[in-house]
This record gives sequence, C-alpha cells and structure tokens, in this order.
Amino acid sequence: MEDWQAVLDLVRSQGWSCEYSEDGVAVRLPRAADMLARGEDAGALLRVWPVPGFLVIFRAYEAGSVDFDVDLRELQGQDGVDVLCRLLRAIGRRLGRPVLC
Repeated sequence: MEDWQAVLDLVRSQGWSCEYSEDGVAVRLPRAADMLARGEDAGALLRVWPVPGFLVIFRAYEAGSVDFDVDLRELQGQDGVDVLCRLLRAIGRRLGRPVLC
C-alpha cells in the first residue's frame, strides 16, 4: 500500500493533470488505503497526463502491485519515448527501485 500512496503523492507533487474515477464517475482522488479498500469491483481508474497528449492509466487491482498502461501510439517519436522514460524514472525514484531506460 505504501507504493500506491507514493505514486499518488508523486502525481500530486508533480502537478500532473489527473482524473480519478470509480465505476466511470469522476470523484476526488482518495488516499491509497481508501482506494484499495474499495477493491477491484469499484472500477477505480487514475488517468494521469504527465504532459499534454500523453495519457497514463493506473489501475488499482491490488495493494502489492502498481499497475498502469500507456497507449504506445501516443509515443510520437523520440519526444514521446523521452516522456515515458522520465515518467518511469520518476516512479522508480519515488518507489526506491531501479529503472533502466
């Protein structure tokens, strides 16, 4: 659960645009404990735009794994790859885990 809270804190601290929803309804971004307590059935999604036009979708399936995906079609050239690498490094640093890009 600490990893999820670290990711939520990262999103807030970076000022990235985001939208959190449960069952398709946008609601205020909760603390990780509350988000995970609702379980997978809540359909919790955190959409994050670290830069305009680049969407990352975090899915709260379980406390032990921070899952997210990106649409690789949004990686327009080297700039898109650089954005993805910066995102992965930021998450890795926040979680204290190595990331090689």
